[in-house]
Amino acid sequence: MALLTGAGFPMVKDTLAGSPAKTWTMSHFPNRGWSNNIVIPLYASYDPAVIPQAPPVSLPDVVVTDVSWTPADPVIGTAVTFKATIKNKGTGATPAGTILGVRFSVDGVTTGCSDTYTSALAAGDSIILTANPSNCGPSTWTATEGTHTVEAFVDDINRIAESDETNNKPEYFFNAVCSARCSDYQ
Repeated sequence: MALLTGAGFPMVKDTLAGSPAKTWTMSHFPNRGWSNNIVIPLYASYDPAVIPQAPPVSLPDVVVTDVSWTPADPVIGTAVTFKATIKNKGTGATPAGTILGVRFSVDGVTTGCSDTYTSALAAGDSIILTANPSNCGPSTWTATEGTHTVEAFVDDINRIAESDETNNKPEYFFNAVCSARCSDYQ
């Protein structure tokens, strides 16, 4: 048994000497005739395996796997509607009630969004989202002559926490061609 004493100092004593797990009692006598006892369990070894670990966090990872447009071969002056196939490559579902949005851009200019899908998208599942009239623009783009770049940016305003935020906006290329009335648009 170990005992430490002194004027106003705590006293410590080993009450289970020789056992692998020990209990220490610490008493304090502040020269007033009373004491507070604190029992402190001490362990002979530290094993990190017995410390509870937080479970890994399962997060979604939404990516664009395909972009399509209607009509498939746009003619100059026609309204083009964009669609994106979105896949959840993550280990968790997207949160139900949160918009899974896609912003469509042609040649760097926003042409519309899909912002109405609010169901959970389970890990491994896919959904096709179509541009709809919204605050970010109309649901269609009017075709102009030439080769164009279309970008579909899923989770464009970061509504959803993801395991990878860097893979949300691939680019695709398409051509708008002239019809028999092409000279009307030049």
